[in-house]
Amino acid sequence: MGTLNDAVRAHVKTLDRSERGAFMRNAFDEDDGLTLEAVLGAPYYLSGFTKLDHEHFVRTYHERRNPHLVQRLDLMNRFLDEIERNGPIVHAAFDKAVGAKPSLVKAINAANERALASLNIQPTA
Repeated sequence: MGTLNDAVRAHVKTLDRSERGAFMRNAFDEDDGLTLEAVLGAPYYLSGFTKLDHEHFVRTYHERRNPHLVQRLDLMNRFLDEIERNGPIVHAAFDKAVGAKPSLVKAINAANERALASLNIQPTA
């Protein structure tokens, strides 16, 4: 497969940018896994793509092969964005509900664990 992959990438590299795009769209339309894997499974410069074009085609490849995983990833990324955006609100609500900053609560918990550990008596018999 190595020489076939090299030959496919070499061919794609000889095409101009618009022809490369048409070649890839055709490979997607025909569901040509060998061609797509040969081109997308190697660094972008081996096929003459720009990094941006290569990332676009890799994303398209994954969307078509594993749409459910792409949807899950998008959902998790949106969730992380929400957490980052609303983090200060959560911290303020925590401070108000507990009556102390998270760092103070952590220090109190650590001191409590040390105190409980020092009271730990091992049986002798």
